[in-house]
Amino acid sequence: MEKALLLAAVLFLVAATAIGDEAQDHVRNGLIGLKIGFVDAAITEFNKAIELKPDFAEAYRQRGLIMQTKSDLDSALADFNKAIELNPYSTDA
Repeated sequence: MEKALLLAAVLFLVAATAIGDEAQDHVRNGLIGLKIGFVDAAITEFNKAIELKPDFAEAYRQRGLIMQTKSDLDSALADFNKAIELNPYSTDA
């Protein structure tokens, strides 16, 4: 189990250094963080994506999903509303 967690942490750090659209990289890192159970790190990654690209609907949506699972419904609703405002035709929001 420790080896699996260590491998997951290494993969997370490697993904964090990916080259490309920086905001998209942060969303990807957040999704990886979620998959390996690093919820707070995932929130930080989505926050960074939003800071870099305030019109990035997917970052708001993903952060909203986390806030919903954490029972922070006010924050979740705010993020979902922002995602819909930015991308009103999305079927995911």
